[in-house]
This record gives sequence, C-alpha cells and structure tokens, in this order.
Amino acid sequence: MAISLPPIEPFKLGENPFDSWRDWKHGFLDYLLILKFEEEPERTKLALFRHVGGNELKLIYRKWQENGYLSTDNDYCLTTILAKFDQHFLGYEESNDFYDERRHI
Repeated sequence: MAISLPPIEPFKLGENPFDSWRDWKHGFLDYLLILKFEEEPERTKLALFRHVGGNELKLIYRKWQENGYLSTDNDYCLTTILAKFDQHFLGYEESNDFYDERRHI
C-alpha cells in the first residue's frame, strides 16, 4: 500500500520552546513510523530529521558540529541527537526564559 502523506511542518520555537520541541518531536517520530523509516540506518533517519526539522533545528545542529559537540560516531545517531535536543530544550522548561540561542549553543 502506497502512503501519500504531506510533509510535517518544520519545527518552530513558539513561546514555550520546550513544549514546542516535545510536540514536534512526537510528530516527527510518528512520521518516521508511518513512513516505515524506523528500520532504516541511523544516518538515513538523521538526514530526514535535518531535512524536515527546519532552519531553527538546522542552525543548532550546525553550531554543535562547528563547536565539536558532535564528535563521535554515536553523535550521528538519531536517538543520540534527539536526546541532545531534549537536553537543549529542557533548559527552557526549567528556566522559563524566552529563547536565547546564544545561551544554549
């Protein structure tokens, strides 16, 4: 059965970055499941993540690469990247601050 599924919306920070991330991540994981990507190699899933994530996630990801935060092969595993983004956005929940990209990059 062929699946015709519209692409998911790119990530947007919104007023509460932690909630925005949590909601977007759950939608992305559902998207992987529906498209049957859960069995694909990690680098393929990570490429899809970067492709659909939008500019805000790509900016953070690129900064992590440039700053050496992604330095091992395991850092290029989707599960690891999602955990790093969880930690990144957790700071917003704990502090209730508005988005300040320099604070977390």
